[in-house]
Amino acid sequence: MLKPATTIKQPSIQSIQIDELEEYLMKGDLEGALDFCKDNNLWTHALIISNFVSPDAYKDVVISYTKSTFGSDIENDNMARPNIQLLYSLFAKGEKEVINSVFPSSVVKSADKWRTTLATLLGYNTEESIDAIVEFGDSLMKSGNIFAAHICYILSGKDSIFTSIDKEDVRLTLIGVDSSIYGNNALRNPLAIQLTEFYEYALSLRKKENNNSGLGIPHFQAYKLAYAWWLSDL
Repeated sequence: MLKPATTIKQPSIQSIQIDELEEYLMKGDLEGALDFCKDNNLWTHALIISNFVSPDAYKDVVISYTKSTFGSDIENDNMARPNIQLLYSLFAKGEKEVINSVFPSSVVKSADKWRTTLATLLGYNTEESIDAIVEFGDSLMKSGNIFAAHICYILSGKDSIFTSIDKEDVRLTLIGVDSSIYGNNALRNPLAIQLTEFYEYALSLRKKENNNSGLGIPHFQAYKLAYAWWLSDL
């Protein structure tokens, strides 16, 4: 669905600005030239110069450019374009704090917008995008959107975060429930057991295609046994 048309203003460039920039460059003062470009919204020049200064300088310019162009009102996603800001931050190898800053609550809390953001991240199979998917899942979890968070964790492909509740890096133990709340009392929600069983079966099909054998999800076996006991008592 197309968004309503909005005007994104681009600053005009004056010849006197280029003259002053040239003076910095002629003196070999790249950092001074870079600061001048950022202060005067000469972003094309800033991107070129920062590439010769340092990776951190390039990262800072990319992030400053996105905020200058699309605005800092991140809740107004019609103008702020959080998905573009997110991708540009990833392209510049931004830290987690920077990536999290472009996850507006309007995206995290929306039943539809988080899917678009996740799909955007899945389009880029890089270490940074995988980390961003996990961070996005964390944001969704904090907002109470457990199923969306778990989908992010699963699609990140990081097996280390899908483990038993006693592990340090655990984010997902049973699909559909918050392990930090339910813990070993997850049987209060049998649906979580059933959903995790479906996922385990899907994993077994993938292993079968790759001619790999395995015992499914190791930490899940105890839950299955307890679930079987629970069913036998019905």
